[in-house]
Formats: sequence, structure tokens, C-alpha cells
Amino acid sequence: MSSQERSITLKTQSTPVSEPMTHSGHFTQSTTHTPSPHPPSIPSPAQEVKSDSYPPTSSNTHQRRNALIAIGGVIITLGGGGSLVYYSRSHNSSPSPIRFGFTPSSDRDELAQKAQSLADALESKLGREVKIRVGESYQDTIETFGNKELDVVWFSPLSYVVAKEKYGARTILRRLSIDGQQFYNSYILTQRSTHIQKMSDLKGRKFSFVDPNSASGYLFPRYAMKKADIDDQKDIRGIFAGGHDKSLLLVITGEAAAGAISSNIYKSDKCKSLLHQHGLSEQDIVTIHTSDPIPTGAIAVQSYMSEDEVFKIKQAFLAVNEKTILRTLDTEGFVDIGSSELEDKKYDSIRSVAHELNIDLSKDINKYGG
Repeated sequence: MSSQERSITLKTQSTPVSEPMTHSGHFTQSTTHTPSPHPPSIPSPAQEVKSDSYPPTSSNTHQRRNALIAIGGVIITLGGGGSLVYYSRSHNSSPSPIRFGFTPSSDRDELAQKAQSLADALESKLGREVKIRVGESYQDTIETFGNKELDVVWFSPLSYVVAKEKYGARTILRRLSIDGQQFYNSYILTQRSTHIQKMSDLKGRKFSFVDPNSASGYLFPRYAMKKADIDDQKDIRGIFAGGHDKSLLLVITGEAAAGAISSNIYKSDKCKSLLHQHGLSEQDIVTIHTSDPIPTGAIAVQSYMSEDEVFKIKQAFLAVNEKTILRTLDTEGFVDIGSSELEDKKYDSIRSVAHELNIDLSKDINKYGG
């Protein structure tokens, strides 16, 4: 692991040591204060380091001019007013936390709790802190990754493709479905009592999508509508539920006549519980459309991460075999895809559907196709 820069600001007159700032953004379940892995850049000897706390005055200018001393890999700047800023490259410093992001495929609070169990398992295998961040939306997770505020992300298939196109995301593992497959489907569901039996019956009805960056919850249902000669902008009243479980809930409560959902999540214990809580069974729900197979989601990292770091992270995921942890996240486990380039090609089916819908994946996706 490469050495970690750290910065400590000291002041004269026994001023307390100030702590480095942590990463921006909210990280669920964060309980410890850790240094930022992106420290301030070290100025070159030719640069003058200025103090913001002690602006120069007309007298004793030479005392307020900052001096720079470099000693054996340690840089010390003497700021005006007696401030001392110390930078060092320490081979013994603790590695920075791994910032692990999730697209909010289901309720964010519940997902954060489930994700924390996985983070704890990864920490025990890596010997390194793992911080969880569940995005406010799929787009939020993509942009947080693009801002380099996340190191590793549990991407949905379409979110991965968008992050790849926009920010060079690198897939390292494929998630298996809840029944151990590398593919799943998009379902369009309705209650039997709506008497909706085929796609054309959706016209004039309220329809629940999941999120604009969801493959099974938006992209593939839109494609199915196009093939059924349904204009999703005119022929239906589309809404975004914000999660697969929430889309199902809208169908259960009758707030939407029909809705889209991932087959993988529909098979989960959470969705079965939702049905039972509202006095329904699976026999009360009708699937009027099943999509072609969709590749499961990716575990992806930043393209600039070292091969050594990526290898360790990959091995930690593959070593997680606690079925209780995995099943709560609607997966049977992970599969090592070998070449990132070859694995990326397996998502070409998503790119093809986006092309058919005139969606530019290098731009933000919205209800009207981006």
C-alpha cells in the first residue's frame, strides 16, 4: 500500500492540535473520526506558503513571511504569527477508510443497516475501515462516485453503465442474483383486481417506475412499452417510486395500477412480507410482462486505484460467505469476472436498449430519455 500523507497543524502558545477534516458527504454508521485520504498538496520549495490567520501588516514583515524547510522527506512551513504546519509521508500511518457506496434499490435506511453488516465483514478481512454511503437516488450515487467521494460502489446494472460512460468506472465483480444467477428480469406487475391483462391495457393508467437509472425499473419497462406501441410520455401517467419495494407498495395499495420491479427483489423476503402485511399473496399479483435477461449489478471501483488495492478488495468480497448477510442484500454472492474489459461487454444489451430509446448514457437520464 502506498504511503499516506497526513497533515497536522500546530500553533505556538500550546495551542491544541487541530484535526484533519473528513470526506464530505454523509456516511451511514460512521462512528470514528479518520483523516482524509486527499491531503492538501505539498508546496514546492520555490513556492511561498501564506498564512490566512495572520495577514501581513506594515511592520515586521520578515517575521510574517512564511519559511519552508525540507528535512529528509519532511516539510515544515513556518507561518506568520508563529503557526507551524507539518507534512510528512509516514509508512506507518493507518490506511484511509474505503468509501463504499450503494444505489438505493430499496428503502435507504433499511439498506444502510444491511450494508453495514457487509461492511463489517469486509473490514474484518481487509483490516481496514469501510464506510457506507447509500445515495439519495441512483443519480446521487453516480455523481458522488464521479466526484471521487466513493472508492467502491454496489451499482445497479444501468447505473454502472452510466458511471462507466461518464466517469470510467471499472467493474471488478458481478453480483449473483438471489438464486445464484448472473442475470435477472424486469417484471411489470399489477393486482388481479385491476383487470389489466396485457401491455395495451396500461394506456390511461397510472404506472410506477423505480428510478431513471434503473434497468429493470425504468429502461426495460420503457422499452417494453415502446414495442407495445405505448408512448410513456402521453399514454400513461408515469411516476418514480424511488425503490423497487416502493414500486411494489404503490401497486399493492392501488396508488398505481401497475408498476415495474426487479425479479430479483420481487423474490426477496421483504417483498413477500409487504404482500402479507396488506392481506395479499403472490396469487393476487399478475405479471403482465417479463423482460429479456438483464445482467446483474456490478461491484465497481475507481479507474485510478492500484492493482494491489483492487486485488485485496476483490478477495475480501469473494471471502464473504455469510449467507445471512448476503441474502439480506438480495444476492447469493459474487463472481470473479476476470477481465474488466470483457465483463463490461456483457452490459452491451443495456447499451443497445438505451440506444433504441434514444438515450445518451453520457448524459443524465430523466423521464424523457436524457
